[in-house]
Amino acid sequence: MARDIALDIPPVLLDQLDKMVQEGLYKTRAEAVREGVRLLIRRREVRELKEKIKCIKTDTKDVPSLTGVVLEQHQEDDIL
Repeated sequence: MARDIALDIPPVLLDQLDKMVQEGLYKTRAEAVREGVRLLIRRREVRELKEKIKCIKTDTKDVPSLTGVVLEQHQEDDIL
């Protein structure tokens, strides 16, 4: 369920927003603002995911990679 909010937008940003609507990039100001909010949320999610990946890499740096283990096993199989 959508909810109304009030925003104070500086004139320079509002002019740019209106230009995007006039150019047909968005049907309305509201549509453009919703897209902007979605992008902000997505950017935050990506930043959080990158941080989680960084932690995983740090926590598993001494664990051998699965690819390396499989290749090593194949090499051993080839020798036998």
